[in-house]
Amino acid sequence: MEKNLKDNLNRVHADIKGFQLLKISLPYVYENEIVKTQVMKQEAATFTSIREVNLNQQMVRNIRAAGERAVSNINAEATAEATIEVNKGEGMIVRQNIEYTTKALKDTQDKLSFV
Repeated sequence: MEKNLKDNLNRVHADIKGFQLLKISLPYVYENEIVKTQVMKQEAATFTSIREVNLNQQMVRNIRAAGERAVSNINAEATAEATIEVNKGEGMIVRQNIEYTTKALKDTQDKLSFV
């Protein structure tokens, strides 16, 4: 093992002055608890990441909804203003028709002398 390590490190111009391999053998109960602790830490980190992702996704949905609401309000205001202008124009046309009809009837009355 030491020779293999020296060969690999020599390729990158590194040198070994000492090598010690230590193996600690704990009873199964302790090793199992250490593994469980590490798994719980990793799960906590995972759930924290998932929560942050969900918060960011909700913020994006809120921003999008606000934009869509603003567009909807702008469209509603534009439609209302356009309807007002169309109604004004139609009112002017109706008034003009009444005025011309009145003038035509008056002119006809004057020419026919219905007094």
